Amino acid sequence: MPSSNAPADLLRCPLALHAYELGAPDAGPPTAPFVAGDGVFVAFPEARADGSGYDLVAARLDHGGTLHPGARFERAAPGMSVLAAGYGEALRAPARIGERWMLVSFDASSGGGQADAPAPMLPAAPSDVVLGPRGLVTLYDDATHRTVERELEHRAQPTVVLPRPPSSAIPSEQLLASGAEVDVLLLPTAAAVRFVVLRPGEATPARDEALFERGESSVAAGPSGFAVAHGDPSFTRLTLRRFDRAGVPTGEPTSIPTPDGASVLRHPRVAAQGEGWAVSYWDGVGPAVLRFDAAGRALGPPTPVRSGDERGGHTDARMAATRDGLAVTWHVHEPEFSHGVASERPRRPGARLGLLRCR
Repeated sequence: MPSSNAPADLLRCPLALHAYELGAPDAGPPTAPFVAGDGVFVAFPEARADGSGYDLVAARLDHGGTLHPGARFERAAPGMSVLAAGYGEALRAPARIGERWMLVSFDASSGGGQADAPAPMLPAAPSDVVLGPRGLVTLYDDATHRTVERELEHRAQPTVVLPRPPSSAIPSEQLLASGAEVDVLLLPTAAAVRFVVLRPGEATPARDEALFERGESSVAAGPSGFAVAHGDPSFTRLTLRRFDRAGVPTGEPTSIPTPDGASVLRHPRVAAQGEGWAVSYWDGVGPAVLRFDAAGRALGPPTPVRSGDERGGHTDARMAATRDGLAVTWHVHEPEFSHGVASERPRRPGARLGLLRCR
């Protein structure tokens, strides 16, 4: 957790991992971590004891390293990842309450929760929610369209409707980022990934062009602009690309080095860390994290992220910068399409929260 004597250079300091198990065994994929006050917050789906369904559960890790359970809300099917956005000193997440989807808030100081008042009724289950410096941006998918709704500076913006891309690999990709000047959406198609720039007050994209070969991708916003971590269809190469605050490419793409002995690089995620960037990916066993400076240069070797129970189950790892490192969330489960080999089954599957702190 944050410390008063944190190293000045968080991009280059050696990292030590502290891993925590969230909720009961078999808890579903967690949200991205949210850092506020003296804690790190996360939400995840957890089965009810009576077998009647699943709840959305919040947890807070305090400065002393103690996990505190938070509020529980009725939610939808267990296989759907819940994505969250920080808002002030609260964690906001979409949850199903009865037959309606709403945004619910978890207080940063207590971990308690309540439906927003007045509770905004969402048109459907969001596939991504982010909070940028100008407000909340939400992504919805239906059978034919992908819809972006924005509430910037507390004012509703025109809805942006785009074609619905083909289904992507599990887990869902991180395709939405909100910056200081524009919002960015990655739009996968059958052959490519389109880079879409959305300006405030406009219902049509300011820019929409195919920049990447079709592959698993993610985008994030930071103080200097945006970064995209992009994979190729062979799952053996990842690339980091940088864009300025207006969504214009800057610098040369950076190839992410393959760790010794690794043959798979999948499910990239990217997060801002100061003026630099952190990229996580699945290395065939579990998550790994690699840091980059503001010029896109890789800093040091990748850091494996393990709780001791990873068995090769495909997982993404979402991140948020703390004052002395990174908070990371991931999901431990069996490999997809497994033949049931005993060695592939984790002893305690479920949601994980890790702190990568400067030593």
